[in-house]
Amino acid sequence: MKKFIIFIIFGLVIILAGFLVYLNQKQIVGGDEDEHGCIGSAGYSWCEAKQKCLRVWEEPCSNIDNRDQEDLIKTQIKKAIVEKHGQNASTLDITVSIIEGSYAKGGASVKDMGGGMWFAAKVGDEWKLVWDGNGIITCSVLTPYPDFPVSLIPQCFDESVNQLITRSSE
Repeated sequence: MKKFIIFIIFGLVIILAGFLVYLNQKQIVGGDEDEHGCIGSAGYSWCEAKQKCLRVWEEPCSNIDNRDQEDLIKTQIKKAIVEKHGQNASTLDITVSIIEGSYAKGGASVKDMGGGMWFAAKVGDEWKLVWDGNGIITCSVLTPYPDFPVSLIPQCFDESVNQLITRSSE
């Protein structure tokens, strides 16, 4: 009888422990974490230079040594965003966080209004806006840029299969 009572108590402890673990589980918001735990749909991306997830329009992830190149990108991306969205250029703040060859990413914000991220490709002598905004980039946006570095955009949303795709560098 004593063994039976110990067995029952042991079983109840296991059930209680399992219930407590279940109650303490964190829910993943967005469900689109990358390999570093960054949630792309919330605007977070991995910053290799700072070894953390961040929003590039809030905190630059700078690996930039060439300030002239950075200034050129800022000017051309600001112009492209203003042309696309009709925003007043004087209130738009552009940051460049990473330049990788002929590709770059950064942030755009309007004071007291928030912001978003942008990605660009250098075509000839000019930086072209590939994508800007918040959330997940659709894979179709990258089709004209097959060499866009996976390190800058590790995932995209494939509308043809309605799912998030992890891009491969192969």
